[in-house]
Amino acid sequence: MSELIRKQVLKLYKEEVPFSVFVDIDEFKERRKGKDYIRASIILEKESQKRILIGSGGSMIKLLGERARREIEEFLDKQVFLDLFVKVRKNWKNDEAFLRNNFKSSTIAGN
Repeated sequence: MSELIRKQVLKLYKEEVPFSVFVDIDEFKERRKGKDYIRASIILEKESQKRILIGSGGSMIKLLGERARREIEEFLDKQVFLDLFVKVRKNWKNDEAFLRNNFKSSTIAGN
């Protein structure tokens, strides 16, 4: 799931957001009835990147969520509720503890 979300980040933002984007799936709840629930955090290194990713009035994060959700639904062949959060973690690429704790289940680009 993280790779599908990251793919949409890279497609939408191209040169505006560097390739050092980390997507972490915080929660994934499969439901028998209704949509599955996915909560994901998009980790960036700078506040300026966060503003770009969210966009004016949240327009860009909404577009990102729509595109990522469609791709995830196609992959899973079922409907999902995708809840995205954008966070800043300075120098996350150089934080060995962070990488060790998160690399196993998530995707890192740019390294």
